[in-house]
Amino acid sequence: MPFDLSRANLRFHKTLTGKALALGLLIALQDFLVSVSFLVILAVINGLGVTAFAGVGVAEKLCTFILMMPSASPCPPLWRRISVPGKWTGP
Repeated sequence: MPFDLSRANLRFHKTLTGKALALGLLIALQDFLVSVSFLVILAVINGLGVTAFAGVGVAEKLCTFILMMPSASPCPPLWRRISVPGKWTGP
């Protein structure tokens, strides 16, 4: 490798790591709540019959596909938003 990678060269910045973990936990919580609500909706619709159940499943998948575009929109890189003053802020 063109550089030395050793345990001594690896370190975490507390502020940067804390902000990244907080952001990651919020995203994970949102994804969990969306999944649980999807299961609840499907459990309620399941009582209406197979046709209704299949229709709701297709509609949910379509909504998920449509919402992928806004979630994939370009945004400023993470390291520029949570950089530590006086430290490296990325390329």
